[in-house]
Amino acid sequence: MAAYLTNLSRPVRAGTPHQHGPFALAHALDYAISVRDAGLRRAIEEAAGRYFGGDRDCPTGYEPSGEDFVSPCLAEADLMRRVLPTAAFRFVAVKRFLPAPGAEPFASPAQPARRSGPKDPRIGHLIGPWGGIGPGPMARIAQTLDEGDLRRRVLREALASPWTAGP
Repeated sequence: MAAYLTNLSRPVRAGTPHQHGPFALAHALDYAISVRDAGLRRAIEEAAGRYFGGDRDCPTGYEPSGEDFVSPCLAEADLMRRVLPTAAFRFVAVKRFLPAPGAEPFASPAQPARRSGPKDPRIGHLIGPWGGIGPGPMARIAQTLDEGDLRRRVLREALASPWTAGP
């Protein structure tokens, strides 16, 4: 994994968990921490910074697509929450990465996904913990933000609502 990350020239940003770089890196980071593999952990942290550290203005208004299972924006925010010091994450999330609450694009990852019905061939991607990445990481993103940050309130309200809407 560390060698793969060293050689990967571009990040993977697809919204499906099988291909989504931040989602996969977050799980690999959990593994590295649990087995105390400091080299792998360092490789993941460096790769996260290299691939995603300069990202700005995540296009949450495009979410969810018909293929998404995770919110690409919230999965990336969760990964960066894990690898950046709290103050740096707050700055990045508030000033650069996540849109302002109340802005139309921010509503998408914080709202339940609308599904068309059981005949939708990708329905399984939108059933369940849409909100990006599920209640745990979403709650941790909210908890990490400053108390006065409206994104914190929006994410907490989303956690209190149903995860899916529609038939």
